[in-house]
Amino acid sequence: MKLKVDHKEITVKHLNNSEFKVNDNKELIDLVKIDELNYHILYNNKSYNITILEQNNHKYKLAVNNIIKEVNITSFNDEIMAILGITELTNQKINKIKAPMPGKVIDVLVKVGDVVNEDDSILILEAMKMENNIKSPIKGEIKSVTIQKNDTVQKNEILIEFK
Repeated sequence: MKLKVDHKEITVKHLNNSEFKVNDNKELIDLVKIDELNYHILYNNKSYNITILEQNNHKYKLAVNNIIKEVNITSFNDEIMAILGITELTNQKINKIKAPMPGKVIDVLVKVGDVVNEDDSILILEAMKMENNIKSPIKGEIKSVTIQKNDTVQKNEILIEFK
């Protein structure tokens, strides 16, 4: 995941438990989720209380030890989508998930009638020997699932539809 804070870009990768890779350096970070909006982080012997004040897509307004920071966060999947030229359709109602690339369905995590939130994982698609976690772009109810585990799909093939 990439963070952009105060015009500085930081790359963070979660390795295991409290071990992270921050800009290619292994770091120990103690991260405690207090509730949906509040976190406590211990990093380099410094304590940080973080509150999420606003969230709009990948832009967050945070209070970090009572200092307001604006942060842009992009995931590996966001970067792949940008490389492939797939942009967010913020002004259009999204009612279908299409395959962003050709691949094999590793797992389908939803079924007809399920209600999902934005950014919930809905399926795993293997492409180019990498597993891609496809997330819901909206909060909505699943109308149809047109694929099954182990199916091979082509780019732009409809995978899931919302009501």
